[in-house]
Amino acid sequence: MQAVVSILDTVTHMLLTKTCAQLKEEFCACGFYVTEYPHFSYQVAEGFDLDALKSRLAEEAARLAPFTTRVSGVGIFPGPHPVIFLPVVRTLELSHLHHRLWEVTNGAVHQRVGHYHAMRWIPHITLAQKDVTPDTLPGVMRWLNDQTFDWEIRVDNLALIYTDGETDTGMAFRFDLTGEERIA
Repeated sequence: MQAVVSILDTVTHMLLTKTCAQLKEEFCACGFYVTEYPHFSYQVAEGFDLDALKSRLAEEAARLAPFTTRVSGVGIFPGPHPVIFLPVVRTLELSHLHHRLWEVTNGAVHQRVGHYHAMRWIPHITLAQKDVTPDTLPGVMRWLNDQTFDWEIRVDNLALIYTDGETDTGMAFRFDLTGEERIA
């Protein structure tokens, strides 16, 4: 799988790392989600035409100015192994960027994941997955309910990350937003 993402800024990354460490300590879980590239995703697919995508994302990043959004609250994607996440506030600016990135990737994407389509997209930062079960979920959520998740996020890059779901993960490329165009 490959994903077009924004890598989290340093401050948000530190807050996320601290929260994940506390979750791990409090609930003795080994698999609370911390990735080498903490991020939120705009689009996930089986694959992309990397050469085409690289030049298109570089052009967009050179045009666009950085902006801020927020994390607010906690959410759950239900299932046998619920995914606990921090919702990223879907501002008009963020929605417009998401739409632009879908347009930019047209013709360079293979088998998009439908949950990232504009009408279904819930921008989020994953906190926990795989180690949370319906039985452990209430305790985790009680603990999270006592925390405050009102973080500002500086969106200042576009990147492509990948994983095979097991051991191979990485970042194919990253471009800082260096332009002056405001999205809205």
